Amino acid sequence: MKWTIWIFVATSLSAVSSDFPQNPDVKFTGVHSLHYTYSALSSNQNELPTFVAMGLIDDRQIDYYDSNTKQKVPRQAWMEKMMSEDYWKKGTLSRKSKEQWFRVNVDILMSRTNDTNGLHVLQWMHGCEVDFDKGSVKGMDMYSYDGKDFLSFDKENMQWVAPVEPALQTKIKWDKEQILNQYTKGYLENECVDWLKRFMNYSVGEATKSNVPTVRLFGKRMTDKVRVTCLATGFYPRDIKVYITKDGEIITPEEEDPLPNDDHTFQTRRNIDINPDDKSKYACKVLHNTLEEKIIVPWDRTILNENKGNGMVWGIMGACILLFFCSMAVLVYKYRLKRVPETSSATSNGNATLNAGNGLPGYPNGHVGISVTNLGECSSLLKPEVGFSKCSLAGSSDSGNATLKAENGGSNNLLFTGLPGYPNGHVGISVTNLGECSSLLKSDEFSKCSLTGSADSGVDVKN
Repeated sequence: MKWTIWIFVATSLSAVSSDFPQNPDVKFTGVHSLHYTYSALSSNQNELPTFVAMGLIDDRQIDYYDSNTKQKVPRQAWMEKMMSEDYWKKGTLSRKSKEQWFRVNVDILMSRTNDTNGLHVLQWMHGCEVDFDKGSVKGMDMYSYDGKDFLSFDKENMQWVAPVEPALQTKIKWDKEQILNQYTKGYLENECVDWLKRFMNYSVGEATKSNVPTVRLFGKRMTDKVRVTCLATGFYPRDIKVYITKDGEIITPEEEDPLPNDDHTFQTRRNIDINPDDKSKYACKVLHNTLEEKIIVPWDRTILNENKGNGMVWGIMGACILLFFCSMAVLVYKYRLKRVPETSSATSNGNATLNAGNGLPGYPNGHVGISVTNLGECSSLLKPEVGFSKCSLAGSSDSGNATLKAENGGSNNLLFTGLPGYPNGHVGISVTNLGECSSLLKSDEFSKCSLTGSADSGVDVKN
């Protein structure tokens, strides 16, 4: 059986040098967060992207990538100004790699759950929340499938938690790779915090700007009722209280989490259905920390004309459709983050090992990722005179960073280099026949240069 291996020489976010400019006068206070979300759909839906990834600071987008544009782009002026062109190029390559990983694993999970019909969503969320006043850190790394918890990382016990049976197979494999678990813990407690501080340094005075909500209350005629909707939009920060009142009494149920707009603000709605003959006085009450006094907007009994479309109102609400499934990931992330204990930062490093690889069971084009930690010493092991070239393709566009060549099938023509200036940069090659080629990855020399598995490429390596 043929399998496809991706070999990744990887770092997660290292696209800015360690000597980034800092303002020593900036003192960080309060609670701030940095997290990244990745969401993939199993099929196209009305030309919406099948993959969306974004970075967020304090719930505000700082970068964005989707499968339609295939470019990682800034979503804040200070990001565009402060981050180099090289940062965005490397970020684009990393997002393309993750897009391919998600595409494969959505298919795998559909097969594993015996549900290959309909629309399915795989999401990954990771990041950190720092209370600078207390000096505490909360970290989160979790996956969800079809909106339900699938896997989450318990960094205190250094293991993955699988709340559902289809996730057990992955948990067992990933827990065997304790070096990767150590890296994940270190990222959540240290590297993520470092990046948060960097970005906050760059965005002084920008990331904390506030926006006052705009509020409208309107009705829409349904078959045998009227749906009254309060829409609050354009506000930041995201925390807000929105209620519909009837004759002065709050009647709407529990609050819902806001969704992001495409201008880095938020929106939320409250709905109630009433009898068309109801003569009660309805109003919308909004409280937000940008307001000195609460906003109260009475309903003037206006009913939207469905035929004319009321473009302004529905245009506002429609702006979130593109980001809906990614915003769901953010909301789940925020909910789960509240339950994560605060810790101080700590990390450790272990000796790297390499195990033989098999592809993902039952998937003919399974992905296996291997991290090579020292390209300078180990690249020669990828171009032995015996056999490797006949098993390899010339680079991988999904990992994007390969300068591997195999001209005329000659192994001596293989060239393998990392990203300039990055000892742990990404390099990708495709191995088309694991059965013949895996022995080339099992040499004693190779093991001292390698980690087993790569979060970027699938973490499916076993003896």
